Amino acid sequence: MRELMADRDHDHVVVTHGYAQTFVVTTWLQVPTDAVGFVSFATSPGAITHLRHDDYWRNRAVVAPADTSHLNDGLQDPRRKPI
Repeated sequence: MRELMADRDHDHVVVTHGYAQTFVVTTWLQVPTDAVGFVSFATSPGAITHLRHDDYWRNRAVVAPADTSHLNDGLQDPRRKPI
């Protein structure tokens, strides 16, 4: 994570499994490990969490945590009727 955070010239994709996302997000936010306490950034299968670094203000944001809206588009059976 620290190598990716240092590379501001590129966008990055980090793939994790559920519980590990908490460590990715808290590292991104630069929260010290001993200060994390009971924080949890839960996720669902296939979810995307969008993290953003603001170059002007130099702050970090969790823009879209565990977003699954992309799963509703695209590869659905066209014969399937909406509920």
